[in-house]
Amino acid sequence: MPEIDDWDDVRFFLAVARAGGFTAAARRLGVNQSTVSRRIAELEAAVDGELFHRSTREFTPSELAVRLLEHAEHIERAMAAFDRAAKETDEPVGVVRVATAEELASALLVPSFATLRASYPQVQLQIVGEGRVSRLDRGEADVALRLVRPSQGALVCRRVATLEYAAYASRGYLRRCRNQTLERMDWLSLDDPHGVLPEARWVTDVLRSRAPVLATNNTLDIAAAAARGIGAALLPQLLAAQYDNLVRIEPKTAPVLTRSLWLVTHRSLAPIARVRAVMEWIADACASAMA
Repeated sequence: MPEIDDWDDVRFFLAVARAGGFTAAARRLGVNQSTVSRRIAELEAAVDGELFHRSTREFTPSELAVRLLEHAEHIERAMAAFDRAAKETDEPVGVVRVATAEELASALLVPSFATLRASYPQVQLQIVGEGRVSRLDRGEADVALRLVRPSQGALVCRRVATLEYAAYASRGYLRRCRNQTLERMDWLSLDDPHGVLPEARWVTDVLRSRAPVLATNNTLDIAAAAARGIGAALLPQLLAAQYDNLVRIEPKTAPVLTRSLWLVTHRSLAPIARVRAVMEWIADACASAMA
């Protein structure tokens, strides 16, 4: 049996398995589809078996591919750790990718970025918007700032702040519906088909049997729509403060909802100087914003 003499073939195998096809994998890898096909063919020859069943209508991994996938991911993590160790210095130098929701980047990270630059001028920050949860164990990000504490994986988690929410609307909208109860107002909400988001559940409880006039998966869109007078919204107070036209509905001392903010990294990344520097900067930014 031929031996695997190029471990980069494993990277192509993972890309195809995750993308669900050669064409999509080629786009992700930035190569031609023919290159992907050739590398997979070479790997199939080395393992003496078919890795993917192809037809005009279907593309599925074989039983052999399913068995090899976990081992391939171990190789991926090991190679990433090897690369990090080879490049690491005692000084914070290099790129750190931070995955977080767009509203947290807008309200917390971007406003305090100058502080990071002043303290660590050789660190470059890349903010990764989380349309889906980034896999830290796959190297999709180095650090994450999230509203949910991860429960799986070799991760280091730290609670850095409590995010407070309140109901907001524009001054013009409140003038138009000054005599309406919260239940009768038009509400803007996060799209939550599975009923897992506390913000969306709060709006659902207010509306009872009615539906929000706008549902989206982006809190920044909700805040912008509320500022334009389309309706009321439950927003993080930090985010609402960025809009001069938004005022709190029925002002009260206590927030109507609170959520913890978690700072997360993979255990293998925690000792790296640039990662430590960015995590401390994020923690300080959160503490300053909540003060």
